[in-house]
Amino acid sequence: MVKWMPPPQGWVKINVDAGLSVAKRHAVSGFIIRNEEGFIMGLGFKSVTWFDRW
Repeated sequence: MVKWMPPPQGWVKINVDAGLSVAKRHAVSGFIIRNEEGFIMGLGFKSVTWFDRW
């Protein structure tokens, strides 16, 4: 099992992930920023649905 490892003291770690469903025409991405104690300093996500252009 993979376990999250904190960054060195004085640094922050930014983890990102994304997913895509071509069939549903939907994409999502997100990020989380944590310090060496695992404290969440920021996070966000973006969800997009797209349509074909004629």
